[in-house]
Amino acid sequence: MDHRKIPFLQLSVTCPVCENVNIQYKLKSGSYNTLEKESDQHPRLYKWTEAEFNNLNPAFYSLWRCPKCLYVDFIEAFERASTDPKFYLMKKIYKSIEDRKKTFIFQISEFIDTADPLQMTFESAMNMHLAAVFIQELPTRDNDHNFLKLARLYLRIAWLYREKYDLPVASALPGSLKNILAALRELEEGMSAVDMAQSRLSAALKVRIDELFGNSPMLIKNPYLDGMNSFSMNFKALTAELNRLKTNASLDQSGNLIRSGEKTDTYYNHPSYLDFLLHLSSLWSGLPLNEKSSLMLAVKNYSLSYTNEDTFDTVEKRLSVTDLITELYIRLGDYPTALRYVGEIMRSGVKERQGYYQKMNSLKPDGTALSQLDKDKIESQIARVNASLSRAGDKKRAIEERWLEFCMPDLLEALKNTAGLPEAEIAAKVVECGIPDNLYKLYREKKLLGSGETRSEQA
Repeated sequence: MDHRKIPFLQLSVTCPVCENVNIQYKLKSGSYNTLEKESDQHPRLYKWTEAEFNNLNPAFYSLWRCPKCLYVDFIEAFERASTDPKFYLMKKIYKSIEDRKKTFIFQISEFIDTADPLQMTFESAMNMHLAAVFIQELPTRDNDHNFLKLARLYLRIAWLYREKYDLPVASALPGSLKNILAALRELEEGMSAVDMAQSRLSAALKVRIDELFGNSPMLIKNPYLDGMNSFSMNFKALTAELNRLKTNASLDQSGNLIRSGEKTDTYYNHPSYLDFLLHLSSLWSGLPLNEKSSLMLAVKNYSLSYTNEDTFDTVEKRLSVTDLITELYIRLGDYPTALRYVGEIMRSGVKERQGYYQKMNSLKPDGTALSQLDKDKIESQIARVNASLSRAGDKKRAIEERWLEFCMPDLLEALKNTAGLPEAEIAAKVVECGIPDNLYKLYREKKLLGSGETRSEQA
């Protein structure tokens, strides 16, 4: 690479886990600009300072991987590991992980090629991100997780899926596929609950078996042990089949489930890259197999970071992260939760504004009055909060309208054969069909604003 013009810096880096010194590549500052972003901060359009690099995707180059111990993390984690209070624990956990989890890291690392950054592929970049998020999921206690890092990784994985497969939004899917995805989500949530219960059961059984048999050799068949082993094997098989169904649904969303007469994109000895991920999911049941699963995990961890970590210590930061959380819930079609977070933005903003007004009318700690410069600074902070509150109000109305549009087919179905019924009965029928009362009220308001004929009928 020495004789080519490249947008990378070649750096000698010490791995913060194993202290191996290795070569890493980092994009040069100012080598590209982001021209356009989606509502969840996904960069849609880049402009490189050198046109010859237009085919490169900057999203592929945010992580580093140690070639010796295979640790993967954000570049800044390698550069500033000593300042991260949770990194020492992560280092300890990573160095002592069990063999099964090492197997996942070894297997996915075989398919990561970072030797020439100009040749970085989507698959290598995705495998890097999956390895990184798997490592960050290793701690077993919630308090030991870096929720913000997990959220960022899952969100970037969602972006990579979106860029590669360009799945349609939920409202554009056939009704049957929507039902499949909803049922799979319910099954996934149920399986997660079973998995946790299975762990508790296993621990309790071990205690009970010790109470029954102690250290004596078990000369009789142990029904508890046999039953648990059988249950565990069947559960793993069921998890694998659920993952297969989820992968097929992902292929269906992307229009690639049926590819009759077409050459399929094989991935090494697997029929496709998604089949390769399905194979890996037998080693990690939590592996996100599509954009939606990744977004769900991203918003979950952003929410946990917001409530459990002290990263968002200013009103601007709190408003920014709640704004992002709201956008993610909108993308997932969870409009009620999105509205709840908009409410959190508004409550937080009002409280912060009250604090600024109180500060404006108070003396300094030394008992002196505020200077004009101090007051101007506070006024500027109040203006920023007011702008955020105004934006939150606009967002609230936009979410309600998008939710109404999403529910419109069901709402119109609920309103069939209601002519002549009292308004209270119509409203009750609509609510019985699962349409929230506030959406029905918004529908009526929009109808009232829509035509004079409707207004006269309602009158």
